[in-house]
Amino acid sequence: MVSKRTGRPRGRPKLDFFKDPDRYRLAFIEASMEVYGLTFEPAALLTLGVMDGKPVPSGKQKLSRSREKLLKRGWKLQTFQRAKHPQKMDSQIDTLRRKRKQFADNAKAQLWLHNMCSAWVNLFRQDRVGPAAALLIFKCAETAGERGYA
Repeated sequence: MVSKRTGRPRGRPKLDFFKDPDRYRLAFIEASMEVYGLTFEPAALLTLGVMDGKPVPSGKQKLSRSREKLLKRGWKLQTFQRAKHPQKMDSQIDTLRRKRKQFADNAKAQLWLHNMCSAWVNLFRQDRVGPAAALLIFKCAETAGERGYA
């Protein structure tokens, strides 16, 4: 017995970028890669440490001592010690890498990432402080449609 055709394509439905909670992590990764000159994996580790409060494995982190002090002071990272389950963090990094590649050809997603990355970059820069910098951050987030998040 054969079931009736539904007209939908086979397989799992495509993930909508704007419903994916990892889009904020992807924007944070892009911004930290731009500001701190990191490659993808250390930026993803930093993102997991800052946004999720997870310990960052020290063996993989390639930040200078002065940058670690700034991050600890500014973002209140918990520790830079070895994680209990590094395999879990590796799988999360692989998931973020896959999603970054998956949404690379989506124009609307790239525009959103650009605007949110600009907001994060303006937040990271030490030379941009005060009400003008805050207004710029809010404008970038508002352009991305994330005023409430900002």
